[in-house]
Amino acid sequence: MMTDENCLSLLNTGDPSAFRYLMVTWYPVICQYAERILKDRPVAEDMAEESFIKLWGAKKEFSSIQSVKKFLYLTTRNACINVLRSNERLERRHKEYSVLHSGEDNYALNEIIRAEVLSEISRAVAQLPPRIRDVFTLSFIEGMKNQEIAKKLNTSVNTVKNQKVRALQLLRLSLKDKSVFILILLLNRIYHD
Repeated sequence: MMTDENCLSLLNTGDPSAFRYLMVTWYPVICQYAERILKDRPVAEDMAEESFIKLWGAKKEFSSIQSVKKFLYLTTRNACINVLRSNERLERRHKEYSVLHSGEDNYALNEIIRAEVLSEISRAVAQLPPRIRDVFTLSFIEGMKNQEIAKKLNTSVNTVKNQKVRALQLLRLSLKDKSVFILILLLNRIYHD
């Protein structure tokens, strides 16, 4: 019958029976230790197996059975930490990739929608009568106030107000399948970005 003491001497000479003894005695303990760290039984079993493989391949003499156990525990702990770090990096990369690509998709989609809306609005604005188009452009695109527009176009503030209302009415007719409210919001947002 093998004991820890004769196992140690046989292990140091490379005897396979010592390795089998350690596997039978300590493998379940090392698996349990790894599972407590990883919370994943199959991966814990892999880490325990790798630790025993490293033990068998170790080209060193162990001074006591305690040093063998220390080797197994440290090797297993380090392997588990590497797995956890690797998983964190993979999760982080996956999140970054998801955010990046969903952001790109959203950005691209937003830019397509923005371009289409801007194109429709530009076509509709181009169809406005010249004076109304000038008032609309100065107000909604350049962001000028009614008094500034009146002064620039040498007209009254009331005329500017009336032409802005008329521009919106004409745009509503031109873009009748679109909501004027959304149109105004988009105009303000698009032209003031």
